[in-house]
Amino acid sequence: MSHNMPEGNEEITKVWIWQQNVRKLLVATLTLLNGLRDEYDLVCIQEPHFDFRGITRATGVWMAVYPSNHMVEQEGSTTRSLILIHCRISTAAWMQIEVASKDITAIQLEGPGGKLNIYNIYNDCTHSRTIDTLKTHFERRGRRMRARDNGGER
Repeated sequence: MSHNMPEGNEEITKVWIWQQNVRKLLVATLTLLNGLRDEYDLVCIQEPHFDFRGITRATGVWMAVYPSNHMVEQEGSTTRSLILIHCRISTAAWMQIEVASKDITAIQLEGPGGKLNIYNIYNDCTHSRTIDTLKTHFERRGRRMRARDNGGER
């Protein structure tokens, strides 16, 4: 299914995303990869499995995007976020957004409708460091992060 990048020079018009936590399990990662049909453009994985080299598994149609500080040694810190990008999306149509956290992977897609930022976030419920990092990230980019009460006015 080539709904995203048809033949020719057409650009991205729709993005189909699958999100899943594989709990660091190789068997869950392999089941996910083998179960995906050619329908999705991005796969956002939380708690991905890594081998002894610090890389994950992916089939030939997927490009793995790790957090920008994935290979930086930090005591007690492991990468818990990953984005897989289907090869039908040209490398000229996306770029990685640097975020100072191993729990956040971010990319920016560009198409005829403009730019779309996608953040894959693993939020550890035992602390708020990831949210604090995300808030700082947005502030540095000139954006604000606001909590919204769905029961109140917007």
